[in-house]
Amino acid sequence: MSSEFKDNSAAVKHEIELQAIRGLIQACMLVEGDAVGLAPVDTGALRDSIDYRVDRDELVGYVGTNCEYAVWIEFGTGEFAEKGNGRK
Repeated sequence: MSSEFKDNSAAVKHEIELQAIRGLIQACMLVEGDAVGLAPVDTGALRDSIDYRVDRDELVGYVGTNCEYAVWIEFGTGEFAEKGNGRK
């Protein structure tokens, strides 16, 4: 009785990487959805600018916005700033 060894390790590694990327995309979509739901809506510019990106080489996901005033919405201003560090 003879048996033949077939090396499928490359295909398995590739499939694991694809599943990791799919998982990152799904996680980013969930976080993006929560961020959009929590964003205040005056003009809708902040809400509409929230997006995600997945770096497939490093397997890292990013969720954010390029809206200039988003940092003040996130951390507050003046006496209402996070940790009370704002102007009085």
